[in-house]
Amino acid sequence: MVSVIVVMAGSGSRMGLNENKVLLPLAGKPVFMHSVDLFTSLGFEVILVIRAEDEVKIREYISKEQIVTYGGKSRSESVFNGLAKASGDVILVHDAARPLISKDVVLECVNAINDNTAAFVGKKAVDTIRRKTKDGYITLNRDSLVYAQTPQGACAKILKYAYNEEKKNGFLSTDEIAVLEKYSKLKIELVIGNDENFKLTTMKDYALTKELVGE
Repeated sequence: MVSVIVVMAGSGSRMGLNENKVLLPLAGKPVFMHSVDLFTSLGFEVILVIRAEDEVKIREYISKEQIVTYGGKSRSESVFNGLAKASGDVILVHDAARPLISKDVVLECVNAINDNTAAFVGKKAVDTIRRKTKDGYITLNRDSLVYAQTPQGACAKILKYAYNEEKKNGFLSTDEIAVLEKYSKLKIELVIGNDENFKLTTMKDYALTKELVGE
């Protein structure tokens, strides 16, 4: 079985909102329900990692089969809390603020995972990227750079072990692949994401998402 941890314990502060951005309406349901409905349709166990203050609104939309737990002080700690509830052999982690992930990409990500391999969704860099140094800037080779997205995942036993090790060091990593790079020997596979799998960070992102779903 596949478990998916949907991370949604953030706030809407960067978008200037007074509520969690994943509660914004999108084509007749909240943003977070678009990915939740997709994962449910695939037969995945769904664990939602939420803020306590959002629980009442969230429970208006989810089923009894979907599991709810609370987030921590960081994304990494929130994922750790979700892992404690996951019972699948394979675990994916997905940002609820990416509502338009495609079914084909999700399945490709799952199929890329085995006892020796973890997988993440991402997009190859198309912009020129420079790294600041003490002497100025260095232009990086964009052919070797990738914008990391979600879902990201691995076999449950390895991912849970890696996050237990991460906990000992204070939850310092920003995503699952970073944790696995530090605490496992898994080969990391890239799955190219669909163009619509961007994260809602600004109100312009929200407006574009509404346009994409025909709202």
